Amino acid sequence: MIDYFEKINYKRVSLLLALLCTITLSIYLFDSYISSPKSQRQLAFNLAENASKEVELLFEDYRRGLSIFVDGHIDSITKLANQPEKEELRQQIHKGLIRHFPNLITFTLADAKGNVLLEDFGEYLGDHCRHQIHRFSEGGSFVSIIHPGPTHFHFDVMLPWRSATNKGIFFASFSPSKLSKLLARYQVSGKSLLITQSVNSDLIEVSALGSYDIRDRKRHVTPEDFDLVEKLGGFATISP
Repeated sequence: MIDYFEKINYKRVSLLLALLCTITLSIYLFDSYISSPKSQRQLAFNLAENASKEVELLFEDYRRGLSIFVDGHIDSITKLANQPEKEELRQQIHKGLIRHFPNLITFTLADAKGNVLLEDFGEYLGDHCRHQIHRFSEGGSFVSIIHPGPTHFHFDVMLPWRSATNKGIFFASFSPSKLSKLLARYQVSGKSLLITQSVNSDLIEVSALGSYDIRDRKRHVTPEDFDLVEKLGGFATISP
């Protein structure tokens, strides 16, 4: 014979089973929805669009942060530009940058004509970076693209600086590790977020696993990958 309390427990179990059935049905319907090609493609576009906006904001944070740093250290920067052989002063500025930007690779100064003042003889500053500095000094546009260097893949940020007695260009290179972490946060199971070049769109620069120089995987997007993107994937343009 079932007493009152046992009846209550039985009713609770029945209610719980009913709720579980409802939840299971909802999960199944949701999974069926997101598994359709159309919804998969829309999900991919949304992920790419949201991630690209975050990447742009990250680049903007670097430019703003570097500008604040330069303004706050303009006296030291001016002294170093006037006496670039002062290694102690260069180390002082470098340590200050590291405190604000832990993924800093290197920095340098150039005069108003784009001539590099802190020479490292190609240890960190490659030909591409030097070309960009000269181009920037002549009024050319500058875009922070990820590219290989003598030691690491990196992206650059540069801006003009001016004091009462001197002026020039402040240039800094950064590891793309934060970009990889950003992609990893947005990436979902079954999807891969990649940053590729706009010109050579098959060239992978950064993924959630890291930049090309530190990750053990393919460098190029294959034709088969592009077919998948056309069917189930999405893309968005980054304007750094």
